[in-house]
Amino acid sequence: KAIPDKKLILLAEGNRADHFSAGFQINFAWDYLGSIKNVFGVNKTAVSSLFTTNNNEYGAVPTGKQKLRFTTNHDESNIASPISVYGSKNGALAASVITIFLKGVPLLYCGQEVGVNSTVIYNGVNTIDWTANSEMQLAYQNIMSFYTASTTARYGNLTTYPDVNVAVFQKSTATEQVLFLVNARTASQTLSVPAVLQGNWNNVLTGEAITLSGSVLLTGFQYMILKK
Repeated sequence: KAIPDKKLILLAEGNRADHFSAGFQINFAWDYLGSIKNVFGVNKTAVSSLFTTNNNEYGAVPTGKQKLRFTTNHDESNIASPISVYGSKNGALAASVITIFLKGVPLLYCGQEVGVNSTVIYNGVNTIDWTANSEMQLAYQNIMSFYTASTTARYGNLTTYPDVNVAVFQKSTATEQVLFLVNARTASQTLSVPAVLQGNWNNVLTGEAITLSGSVLLTGFQYMILKK
């Protein structure tokens, strides 16, 4: 690990706890992947199950180590594209927002940023059209720009709020709070907003001032990133 002028990341391509004691810094969050596919897929598992999986995975992670969180990778995209797995482009984006911000180190796999919707793109012959789905690429750029810029979003203390259909979680520091609301369903959902989250917020992605009261309506696969 001691190479002058180089920074190495030791990633184990597995999910065993003993990878960390062997010296690896990060390993794959396969249990989380299974959970988020169940939430967005045909099973429609309760969204709060993601928080249980998150706690279980990190229960075996030593301080200073991390899980690699992803909604697809080279194996998964050869089986089914994120567009198929998560229901649509908007579904794939919603799943990514939860995955990027909940906890861990986010992985974006080649092509998901532009909504690759076919497995044959990875057969070694075809190429990715990087001009496709420009609105999706812009959405990823905006999401990742905030992720990179916000220490609170990356490292803040995590608080989760259970709901069957909407992911509700908050990252907080002494000076800032960031709230994530993500509808994991194709249909609109009315979320009962916990009292502690009610009040005035700013929408990170639009700049709009928002007041959360007793309930909020989220359209299918809508996500909101709010801060104050």
